[in-house]
Amino acid sequence: IEEESVPTAAGLSTAARVVTSSFKKPTNTTCVFCDKPHQSKDCYTAPKLSFEEKKQKLVKAKCCFLCFRKNHLSFQCRDKGRCQACLGRHHVLMCSKANNQRKYKTNIGGNQTPEKKEAITRTVTNCFSGSSLSECLKEVPLQTVKVKVSGPDGTEKVVRAVLDPGAQKSALLKSTATALKLPTSHTVLLGHCLYSGKQTKFTQHKVHRAEVRSLDDSFAMELNLIDEDTIVVGVPTV
Repeated sequence: IEEESVPTAAGLSTAARVVTSSFKKPTNTTCVFCDKPHQSKDCYTAPKLSFEEKKQKLVKAKCCFLCFRKNHLSFQCRDKGRCQACLGRHHVLMCSKANNQRKYKTNIGGNQTPEKKEAITRTVTNCFSGSSLSECLKEVPLQTVKVKVSGPDGTEKVVRAVLDPGAQKSALLKSTATALKLPTSHTVLLGHCLYSGKQTKFTQHKVHRAEVRSLDDSFAMELNLIDEDTIVVGVPTV
């Protein structure tokens, strides 16, 4: 495997956070659940409250059940998020199904013990309003961000970048490299080491030099991108 010291997508994410953090304005926020100075969605007290207690606090404060901001209802909320437990138009803290999942069963001795809930991982990034529930279950959330990739003639394409902090190189779909007419700087013989120690066969890959920019053009950097037929499966295209 050819060793290169090149910037990766993880570096793009970190640098972007550094650039944008200086533009954040301090906010004076009071939690609707405990009246302490933090975001309501980050409250440690809220999960300990019953559904009815949280509901009463939100109704009294005239807060949205989705974003916890005031003076509008969840169906009017501009926030596009959905509940991670049932995909409804409310925050997971206000999900009646999630609050009622502690069921009890009777054992041989007649005592009631909490029934173990099956561990279900749900995708956050990949669930959209048009997706069925089966498409959003038993998947792992991925960190993704929309960026612009520029070709040598100035042509740009918006793509969805998957941020993998453990990756040693950055990759690009062959179809995207072809569409942008990216020149090949060199080729490498590359194999992938996967989870549990498995390794793919070594194959030849083209390496393209391209500029990657944020959507608002506030940040840009050049990357060496290895072409791949497939990078990840199940992530929606832009």
